[in-house]
Amino acid sequence: MGWFYTSNGEQFGPWSETQVRSYISSGKIRSTDKVKPPGSDDWIPATDAPKHYDTPSLESSHPNVTFMPSTTQGQGSASACIVLGVVSLLIGLYFLFNPTADSPSAYGLADAAHIVNIHKLTLGETFSIMGAIFLAAGLRPRS
Repeated sequence: MGWFYTSNGEQFGPWSETQVRSYISSGKIRSTDKVKPPGSDDWIPATDAPKHYDTPSLESSHPNVTFMPSTTQGQGSASACIVLGVVSLLIGLYFLFNPTADSPSAYGLADAAHIVNIHKLTLGETFSIMGAIFLAAGLRPRS
């Protein structure tokens, strides 16, 4: 046997306790509706339903405990962003300030060294931009 509820003269159910909890918290079952707990013949206001639950909710089983979100959440990701930002910037600066290809082309192409230099400069720009983004994300103020 499960939970039933009435709304606007219509009866719905049977529902599990979990479904009734969900419907009450989401507003599908309104405070003006009536519910009938399992094994009961009486209809009670939906606001009294928690008194008849088989398993108490976390809040009602620990009345003196205040549930608060963690204040340390996000500090690890900020540190990771800062470290990634610094490393990316260092790699980018290396490629930007040392773009010359030191070895001659294995294929004997005259422009191969020039192409390698362009690739190194592109890598340097990319890593520098990534580093700046990571640093900005890591250093942004947190609320």
